[in-house]
Amino acid sequence: MNDGRFELTKNAFHVLKAGYDSSRSDIAELVDDAEFDGVFEPEQIQSAQQSLLAPNARLEQEISWLPELSQAQISNVLSLITSGDLAALIESSKHAPELAKANFLAHFSGTGNVNDSLFHALVAAWDEVDQATILTFVNENRLSAGFPGAGAHQMRDALKDLEKLHARTAAFGIWTLDRPGEVMDRIVEAELRRHPSSSFLEQFVRHYDTLSERDLVRISDEIDKVISDAEKDGVDLSVLVTAASDLLVRWDDVNQPVQVYEQHQGHEEGRSKKIYEKLRSLSLELHNNRGETAEARRLSEALLRTFPELESVAEVLKSDVAQLESMDKKNKRQKLVRPLITACHVAKLIPNQIGSELKRNGFSKSASGALSEIFETFSSAISTIDDVSIPFSIVRDLALDLNNEKEDPETAFRLIDALLAYKGVSPSQELIEKLEEERAVLHYNWKSNELEQCRGNFPAMSRIIDEMLKYARDSKRAELLQLKSKLEPVIPKFRQMGNKPKPMEMGMKPKPREWGENLGTALANLVLAIKRVITWVLYATIVVLLGWLLIEAVTDKPSNRSTYQPAAPRVATPTPAPAAAPAAAVETRPPVGQGFTLNRSQIRYCVFQGQRLEIIRTLANTNYQIDRFNGLIDDLNARCSNYRYQRGDLSSVRREMQDKATELRADARRIFSSW
Repeated sequence: MNDGRFELTKNAFHVLKAGYDSSRSDIAELVDDAEFDGVFEPEQIQSAQQSLLAPNARLEQEISWLPELSQAQISNVLSLITSGDLAALIESSKHAPELAKANFLAHFSGTGNVNDSLFHALVAAWDEVDQATILTFVNENRLSAGFPGAGAHQMRDALKDLEKLHARTAAFGIWTLDRPGEVMDRIVEAELRRHPSSSFLEQFVRHYDTLSERDLVRISDEIDKVISDAEKDGVDLSVLVTAASDLLVRWDDVNQPVQVYEQHQGHEEGRSKKIYEKLRSLSLELHNNRGETAEARRLSEALLRTFPELESVAEVLKSDVAQLESMDKKNKRQKLVRPLITACHVAKLIPNQIGSELKRNGFSKSASGALSEIFETFSSAISTIDDVSIPFSIVRDLALDLNNEKEDPETAFRLIDALLAYKGVSPSQELIEKLEEERAVLHYNWKSNELEQCRGNFPAMSRIIDEMLKYARDSKRAELLQLKSKLEPVIPKFRQMGNKPKPMEMGMKPKPREWGENLGTALANLVLAIKRVITWVLYATIVVLLGWLLIEAVTDKPSNRSTYQPAAPRVATPTPAPAAAPAAAVETRPPVGQGFTLNRSQIRYCVFQGQRLEIIRTLANTNYQIDRFNGLIDDLNARCSNYRYQRGDLSSVRREMQDKATELRADARRIFSSW
């Protein structure tokens, strides 16, 4: 034994060529022979003699030699050790007693000429060592040699010390390999499946961990430098994140087997957890305070690849990666569609110009002015974005704003119709169906105004009804067909009269059944139907399409950067209700679902609660607060992400919101303080 490693060829029995049954007089003669041979230094020979004569020292030499082997077998083992024939040594070890096998395998493991099979054989040998058998063998030979017997407790302690020495030697052998972590990882995983409670395996891992300490400290220092450099202005974060990812690979190459072993024992490797905490803090900093979501995502993905064995953080990392992936995708989409959002925002300020240009050149390359900018940015976004429904939805938003806020259903219809006719790509089937439905409503709104203006001019009304039937659906189509059937009989008489009723003084009274009740009632019903037309809303209070990023861009509001934190456990607590409002501004929470027609008090809840949550979003910082905020977001989206409303209701509620800005801020802070 030397330098903390096990060496069979320095055993006292080998130096003096002694046997287990050699007496004191035999040992004295063997000392003379050894000095005469001159193979070993006098100091080694003297030390060997003392070790074999002192009972306690002798026990160490006895168990670390080749117990239970014959002299011929011992000679064969020594010959194989000298030749370095590892394969033959492992083969011959299959039939050797377990402790003798462990001793010559341990000797070989410290030479550098090693492989997985040797370490598996060594671990397995120690698992089968029987203390009672060894004690019996030693004491029988001591009795023959005239030495006092060893006690069971002495044998137990001596074997524990030898096991540690073998484990340290095997760890040294592993560490001499080109990729020690890779080999060690294979051994640890295999042995955990075979015998997870092996005491030798535990010692083996512990000594490997000690030997890896210097490398891990060096890697940790380099990671600290990367983190420090990332805090400086003007640095290339992409390069630094790549460097951090490479360092994590190096860390994992060394420390992976320890992490695997600790995980199997129900523990977490402490140094790895510290590295995770430092780099995750950097990831949060990159996203939350630097707006570098893509780099934060790359770093979190590297952490997840490196530390899946840290069970307490693996789920957090998965959540981080999922959130950052979503945010990164959202940011990339926003960047691609921002020019289109800006163009549509400008168009909302000049609706008349958009309407005129649509009539002249349509939604095409031939368009000019603001409409040309919309078409070009729309086409560019379509060709680059991963979800083409987003550009379609942005232009759809413009169309519905023209109808709902500017009361220009004709321009809105032309824009929606152009989207449906766009060549090359199509949005989702769900969006196509929605656009078709909205096109029908917009066309009905547009032509209904014309129909009202032509009231009394029955041929013109019939022509407009024919136009309306092109897109009319369901009940509206039935109403129009009914009205047309009532118009057709009177049109010839209308034309006979010169396209207008004759003055009363000429004595030509209209016939009540033909000109009065039926047609008048039908026209009245149609007017009522027109007044009951419901427009679709494209107003989601919290998250629609691109979330707050898109809404803020459309409305030209400053953007507060989103944050992500580890998700706290969801607590099922009631949502604080908004502060009591005067009777004139009652809020009623809508039912969960989409497509409902909301009354004004329900719309008021959606708009007011959305404004409260926008304020709360700027206040939430802790994991718990963010979790509570997310719960309110989910609830609002479930009720208010897509609804219908009566004309004028939404704009009226928005004006109310401006008047109640102070009250809504107070509501938001009250809700937030209740957390």
